[in-house]
Amino acid sequence: MSHSRIQERIFARIAFGTGDTERRSSGSPTGSPTGSPIGLTGCGACLSIARRRAWVLEMIGIDWGTASSSVGYVSADNARLLPVSADGETRLPSTAFVPRTPSFDAPTDELGLARVLTPELLRRGRMTFGHAATASMLEGDDGFYVKSPKSFLGAELRERQVLNFTALVARMLGELLDQAALALGHRPESAVIGRPVRYHGTRGDVGDRQAIEIMERAAHLAGLTQVRFLLEPVAAAFAYETNLRRERLVLIVDVGGGTTDLTLVRLGPDRAPRADRTTDVLGAAGDRIGGTDLDARLAFRAFTPVLGRESMLESGLPVPNHHFVDLCSVADVNAQTRFGSAATGETLVDYLTRAESPARIARLLRLHEMGGSFRFNRTAEHAKIELSGKAEASADFSWLEADLALAASRLDLEWVAQPLLDRIGELAGDVRAQGGAPPDVVFVTGGTALSPLIAEGLRDRLGAIEIVVGDLFGSVATGLGLSAQRTLS
Repeated sequence: MSHSRIQERIFARIAFGTGDTERRSSGSPTGSPTGSPIGLTGCGACLSIARRRAWVLEMIGIDWGTASSSVGYVSADNARLLPVSADGETRLPSTAFVPRTPSFDAPTDELGLARVLTPELLRRGRMTFGHAATASMLEGDDGFYVKSPKSFLGAELRERQVLNFTALVARMLGELLDQAALALGHRPESAVIGRPVRYHGTRGDVGDRQAIEIMERAAHLAGLTQVRFLLEPVAAAFAYETNLRRERLVLIVDVGGGTTDLTLVRLGPDRAPRADRTTDVLGAAGDRIGGTDLDARLAFRAFTPVLGRESMLESGLPVPNHHFVDLCSVADVNAQTRFGSAATGETLVDYLTRAESPARIARLLRLHEMGGSFRFNRTAEHAKIELSGKAEASADFSWLEADLALAASRLDLEWVAQPLLDRIGELAGDVRAQGGAPPDVVFVTGGTALSPLIAEGLRDRLGAIEIVVGDLFGSVATGLGLSAQRTLS
C-alpha cells in the first residue's frame, strides 16, 4: 500500500476508537493541583503493593513529554539524564510507528492487513519509536504513525480510544524503561512521572482525571510497581534549586510542546533535602498551549497560501478556511479525521474544477492524497527552530512538489507567538496573585523556550526581573529524578 493512505489512518482510523461505546467513568485519584499544590500524588494500587525494599537503585524520573521524553536518574553522587536511544541520545521523540501487519484482534482489509489499531495490536504488535518511527512514516512504510499522544489524553475519548491510548502509552513508557535498564544494568521498578498543571484538552478536571488514570494504568502495564506524579514546573524548580546558595522565591515557566505551566516556589539549599515540599509551592497555573500551537500557526500563516488559502473560486467566494485549519491542527484528532477523509478529497477535486488558481488547489489535493499533514507541520516546525536564530528561514517542500521552497520570517514567528506570550503573562499574574508576593527570579525551561522570543516576551510582560534560562530539555527530567530519590525511598 502506498504512503497515500497512511495519514488517513494516523488519526481517523488509528481507531483511537471508531466504535460507539460509552465513555467510561473515572474513579482513580486525579493528581490535580486542586487537591495538592505540589501535584505529587500516587495511585492507591501502586502504593499498596510497594514493599519495604532497596528502592534506591531503581528510582527514576520520567518526563514523558508532548514532543520528546527523557529519563532522570539520581545516584549517591550525581544527577544525570540516561540515554534513551541506541545512539546515546538523552531525548526520545514522542512518536511511534506500528507496521500494518496481519495480527491479533484487528479487523483486516482484503489483503489480510490490519485496518485499524486495537488494544491487542498495540500491546503485542511490532513497534518502533522516536526517529526510527518518523523515518518509517517519511519513507512511506505501510503502517500507523502516532505523534505526541500526550496531547490527546485529556480529550473526549470513547472506551476503545482510552484502551488504545493506555496500551500505546504503556509501550512507549516500556521503551524508556528498557533503555534505562541498558544504562543501569537493571530495569527500574519505581518512578516519579511528570504531569502538566493542565493536560491538553477542553474538559478541565474531568480531562485531567482521565489522563492521569491512563498514565497510571499504562505505567503498571509497562512494569512499574510504584508510581507518583509531580507537576512538571515543580520538577524543574527542584533541578534549578541544586544551583542555589541562598533562598529565593522563583517563578518557574515551563513552555513545552503541548502545554505551558507556571509555578511559584520557595527554593534554597536548606529546603532542598525535605521530602515534603507542599508548603513551598505558593501557586500554580497552566494552559493547553505550547510549541505545537506555534508550529500550527506558522504553517497556517506562512505556508498555506501556496496551497490555495485566500484564493478564489469562480463563484467569487474564497476557498473555505477550515480545510487549512484542519490541515495544520495535527494535535486535533477530529481535525485530522476531517482533512484525511474521502469527503474532503471529493470537495478538493470539485474546487480544482472551479478555482481561479487551480495550481494551488492541486498542491492541496496532492498533499491530501499523500497523507502529508504531519510532514507539512514538521516542515513548519523546522522553520520555527531555524527562526530562533535567524531573520528568515527557507522551508523545503520538495517532497510535495519539485523545487518548491517557501520562506518564513522572524516577523511571522513573532505574530504566531503572540497568543502564547500573552497567555504566559496572564498565567504569571495568576500565580503571583496566588503567592501574594513577586518572585525574585524567573527560571525558564521547556523546548519551546529555545526561541529567544519567550525570554523577550517575559521581559516585556514582567518588567525588570532576573530571567534565567535553564536546561531547556533536561530540567524537568532531572527534577523528577531528584523527587524520586527523596520521596520513593
